[in-house]
Amino acid sequence: MNDKKFYQEINSEFKTLLNEKVLDAKSIVISSHTSPDDDSISSVLGVYYYLTEILKINKNKINMLYTGEKLSTWEYFKNFSEIRFVDDIYKHISQDDIIIFVDGSGWKRFSRSEEIANLKNYVICIDHHPTPENIFDFHLVATQYPACAEIIYRLFFEGETLDKEICEILLMGILGDTGNFRFIKPQQHASFSVAERLVKDGQITVESLQSKYQSMAINVYKALQEFMKNSTIEQVDGWPDFLVSYLSPEYVKENKLDDNVVSEASGFFAPYLKGIREVEWGFTVIPKFADGMCRISLRSIPNSVSVRDMMEKTGFGGGHDRAAGGKVKSGDPHEAIKIVTDWMKANKPVII
Repeated sequence: MNDKKFYQEINSEFKTLLNEKVLDAKSIVISSHTSPDDDSISSVLGVYYYLTEILKINKNKINMLYTGEKLSTWEYFKNFSEIRFVDDIYKHISQDDIIIFVDGSGWKRFSRSEEIANLKNYVICIDHHPTPENIFDFHLVATQYPACAEIIYRLFFEGETLDKEICEILLMGILGDTGNFRFIKPQQHASFSVAERLVKDGQITVESLQSKYQSMAINVYKALQEFMKNSTIEQVDGWPDFLVSYLSPEYVKENKLDDNVVSEASGFFAPYLKGIREVEWGFTVIPKFADGMCRISLRSIPNSVSVRDMMEKTGFGGGHDRAAGGKVKSGDPHEAIKIVTDWMKANKPVII
């Protein structure tokens, strides 16, 4: 479309035009990438809060949808119970006036169906990841911010009176994508002032807040043990040594683990991927039965492999230089790992 608008910085024009669109809409869907993380959920709930509490749009006009199995991790947060997890959002959004995507800039991030790119809905997108795969009708990609939740705050809440509930929602996303501020770069120091306001206005004790959604169920703990058991340190010529682990389909089926438990265990294992002194990066591979593919999740330390560049060049996915993920077209984790390492043997890493 010739009238597409693409922005790389937060500005009042973007907010004004967004307000006009959503206030005029009869139905709105808010969504984000599959296998959501803290920043994804925070951004979706943050936009929903803005539309319903500040713009006063009737809740009956708005749906929050995710492709994938229902998750329970974030049940503590206001309005999380209103999110619907469906087999694929493609089947549920064709009649809606506006779709708002957050924390992702590509159709394949939100749906398993290639047909979703043919939908005629008006699409608004708010993201912070570099290298957008698609440009939507009304699109903001502000890469200078470490979390999409910070963009949501600056765009919609900076001048507003904030209650405890929205402070908790936005802080959760910022803490998640900054790794409790471990990933903050010097030019991103302003994120601390945002967190300061959220903690102050919400009267939040960070440890108490995180205990509401970061505790581990026993079956998740056992899956984490399996990740530890299956982990190995590997070498590929020209690449820094890396840690790799997986869960086998047999283990997942025998223990009746759903995708939520598997993904949660992978998240708890993620710090180990870059937590060994002699190992700079690594990845996990987990089977996902819904689409017959494996998910890959990668982490690295500064001045090491850009896992974002790696995922983009393989075509598997995307993300950040230090944390990225995607899909490998194999249902067998061993084969998926071989596909990844074979690609590594034929390519060189980008070190950032």
